[in-house]
Amino acid sequence: MRQFFAALLAMALISPAATGTLQAEESKAYAAFAAGKYLTALELAQKEAEGGSKEAYTLIGEIYSEGLGVPEDFDKAADAYAKGADLGDTDGHSAAAARRTAGAASVAARVPLGAVA
Repeated sequence: MRQFFAALLAMALISPAATGTLQAEESKAYAAFAAGKYLTALELAQKEAEGGSKEAYTLIGEIYSEGLGVPEDFDKAADAYAKGADLGDTDGHSAAAARRTAGAASVAARVPLGAVA
């Protein structure tokens, strides 16, 4: 399951076709995540999210959902996925749907299925 989300995040954070213009901070957040530096990835992603990065919210959701470097927190994960989905990030919406399928209902239940038009 972790490999699925890593691939999902890779597409969202480093593919210019998926995200439009690639931002250096997003690349750094993903690089930290991929290297297992989850607290660094979280810190970088939070800064990016404050700047309006929808992909950063998906990364934050993944970190909290999996408890990577932080205590597992499905409420924070759901909030992050929902914010990304509200900004139009289909990967955040997909991650929430995958969590629902995987049985983490407390994450998926807080992200409405119609959040992304």
